[in-house]
Amino acid sequence: MQQVGHQPHPGEKNFRYATTSIAPFLYFEVSPVLPGLAAFLSFIMMISLLKTSFSDPGIIPRASDMEVAERSRLIFQEYVPNIVVLKYCFTCRFFRPPRSSHCSVCDNCVLNFDHHCPWVGNCIGQRNYRHFYFFIVFLALLIVCIFACSLAHLMICKLFLCVRSWFIWFWRERVSGCDYRSIVGLAGFHTYLVATNQTTNEEASSILIRGLS
Repeated sequence: MQQVGHQPHPGEKNFRYATTSIAPFLYFEVSPVLPGLAAFLSFIMMISLLKTSFSDPGIIPRASDMEVAERSRLIFQEYVPNIVVLKYCFTCRFFRPPRSSHCSVCDNCVLNFDHHCPWVGNCIGQRNYRHFYFFIVFLALLIVCIFACSLAHLMICKLFLCVRSWFIWFWRERVSGCDYRSIVGLAGFHTYLVATNQTTNEEASSILIRGLS
């Protein structure tokens, strides 16, 4: 019986390549600023990730038996002058404030619900969206930084005589192994949402409505 060995994730291979080959070379041969910049981006990215994972996204406490009628009356009085339609959550037993939604994974209503992110293990909402945005933006910047440093490393070392050959090798081995484009695209998408004051949930709903109309 043939034993299948552990196959490292492409991202793991790229991380080892960047830390053991690229960073020391750039530090001693080019400038210590470049690996220092990558370390700074990594630090901010990790801090933002931890804050996103362990922060309260804006969970609305469920109403008790005594609070159901009173909370519904107060929310009704607050939003009726603006003619806002409120949806009732039968699980949490109250009328949800505008832009909030019930997460089927966490089983809680969340203020300004954006989406549930399985990669951080938490909902993304009003209270932790800023940390999530910083996380994906700095992750995208880190990817661009590593890509540029890797490219510079190959060009300076002249590992290949033919430019076309080493570029094809670099793209196949270091870029296509991890779908970096999706992360950069995700950062761009959330930048668009921030600029237009939308959430992922609202954008997805509007696309669905346009598709059905």
